[in-house]
Amino acid sequence: MRRGRRWRWPARVALVIGLFATGWIGLGWFVFGLRLPPLQWEPAALPYAGEGENFRVEADGATFLGEEDGVLQFFAFVPEPMFLVTCKEVTTAQFSVGNIHPEAIEDGFASSEQRNLVREYALPVSPDQGLMVRLNFPQREQYRFAALGDTGGEKELGIALERAADLGADFLLHLGDLHYTERGIFNAATHAAKASIPMYATIGNHDFHRGREHPVKDFQRLFGPRNSFFTLGGVSFLNLDTAADTYPASGGDRGKMVRELWDQANPEADWVVFTHRPLADPRVALGHIPAEKDHALHHQGEVEWLQEAYNHFGVDLVLNGHIHASYGTEMQGIPTWIVGNGMQLSETGPSGEPLILLGDWSADGEGLQWHTEPLNAP
Repeated sequence: MRRGRRWRWPARVALVIGLFATGWIGLGWFVFGLRLPPLQWEPAALPYAGEGENFRVEADGATFLGEEDGVLQFFAFVPEPMFLVTCKEVTTAQFSVGNIHPEAIEDGFASSEQRNLVREYALPVSPDQGLMVRLNFPQREQYRFAALGDTGGEKELGIALERAADLGADFLLHLGDLHYTERGIFNAATHAAKASIPMYATIGNHDFHRGREHPVKDFQRLFGPRNSFFTLGGVSFLNLDTAADTYPASGGDRGKMVRELWDQANPEADWVVFTHRPLADPRVALGHIPAEKDHALHHQGEVEWLQEAYNHFGVDLVLNGHIHASYGTEMQGIPTWIVGNGMQLSETGPSGEPLILLGDWSADGEGLQWHTEPLNAP
């Protein structure tokens, strides 16, 4: 009997490499999550700490933008960020923080200069004495926020921020898609820096992937992580990344954050979710578009996982962009507003004109209230 030919070593090596690659991809799928489009692992989070000459600043609630002329620069993605300053030898630590409310109260150390939404610090620090700086949002009997998405990063974003401020909002929740143009994400950062109120942004599909561009890193560096959480007054705000399908739905940074917050669920508390893509497209149910043109989340497993999370936390209001129109509806019993006409396009929603949403919370027990106003863009 003729024996089979032995495998040559290249074939064995190829098999081992193939098995290793398959196992590595599988591990990445379950541990890190896969994103589509494009097919890639979950993007890595960027560091929130910066080092200058002989000193280090660690931020909680702010991204590190870089260093300029010896000054470490940060951008706050929550209303009340904190900073820990340490050093190797006696020095003066210089750093700045952008996206801070003009009336924010400093806890610990006063800034050396305040310009619009930027606070600058020059703090003497020694190796045996770390410094903690915390910025507290101005105390209010009532807080007001605005929400709007899909403005792009050009003049429309500036108009939205100005309109939100004129309507008395303390900050704007941006619902994603700042990067419609080649420099969109960078121009958006410029407009945000010139605004009179802070902006906290969720990531949109254009901010995640646009043709051959992958602006997700720039988004994270300039506007904060793709998933975040903060509480102000009696409202918990949950920023969730729905920019690209996640496999499995519970994977990646989003799943990790939801698991960490799971035990904080309180049916009596007020919760607001702001995210880019809605669970369903109301235009289909209303007969405004055919089902094959549905423009909501694509992955049914993701819809079900998010709905379960919303129900568990007792979410009171979900805010979405992505659909370039204005729709108020309920999805699985949860009030949901799509305010995604920040580009001021021809309005297809029932309102007949682009809207901006305003949310109010007061300490007198009325809880969370919301309504819409015309965007009234020129």
